[in-house]
Amino acid sequence: MNELVVITMILCAILSIPWGIYALSANREMRFFEWVDYKQISKFEFIFLGLCIVWLYLTNTIKVIPFVIALFILIFFLDSISNDAIKIEKNQNLMKAFVVSFFIYMSIQLASKYLNMFNNPHLYRFLLTAVVFSGYLFKVKVSSFNWTTTLKSILVMIAVYFFIEIPYYLIYDIETLKVITLSNYLENFVRSLYYPSIVEEVIFRGFLLGGLVSLGIRKDKANIFQAIVFGFIHLLNYESITLVSFLWPSFQVFAGYLFGKIYLSTKSLTPCLILHALFDTI
Repeated sequence: MNELVVITMILCAILSIPWGIYALSANREMRFFEWVDYKQISKFEFIFLGLCIVWLYLTNTIKVIPFVIALFILIFFLDSISNDAIKIEKNQNLMKAFVVSFFIYMSIQLASKYLNMFNNPHLYRFLLTAVVFSGYLFKVKVSSFNWTTTLKSILVMIAVYFFIEIPYYLIYDIETLKVITLSNYLENFVRSLYYPSIVEEVIFRGFLLGGLVSLGIRKDKANIFQAIVFGFIHLLNYESITLVSFLWPSFQVFAGYLFGKIYLSTKSLTPCLILHALFDTI
């Protein structure tokens, strides 16, 4: 049987799970979207996620099933990792910090890509990492974000990572898993924590998402907006940017949404940082 047909059949079966759970467990007086909202997914997010799944299916087919499974795992555990005792600080200076840090961040990226500047990788990473401190111009310190986390949150991040990345390598790229050693893996993970994880988490989840929420924008809409911005900055990873290339950052947009959802629930950047670094390790 054709691989695409198999993936489509499995995807349809997985996507029917929420409907089945709703039919079996939800209050009959509660409409489906009311039940979804009860699970911390708004109607707006539901539509966005549906479009993302279609987008992934069309452009990154082999990863659509792992991503959907990981999404369901995250939604299932959201209540258990949520931290309602802490509120995301509402500080309108966060948006000012984002604008400045994003400008510097993109300037360094573009100068490196098109002007062949910062050819030394250590200097390049150092400059990009230093961007997070631009918030100090507006009295937004890195230490002002919540960095505490729980063991349960870390385990959920590992589970989400496992279901997104490991099936792909087991099925399509087993040779990569065979050659990588534990020491190499840990070294890459630590390097990924340093850059790009901490840089992008502070800029996009800390400054941008936090700033949008501080401006009074609804959390679900703020998260979707930052996910789209986060996704499309990864166009710089491609050799050339064409109209067609705008279809490819589906993985990054979906990942950006997950990072934002985690931040809004845990109120901490650390789980986002760990999951982000895991994605970039192999």
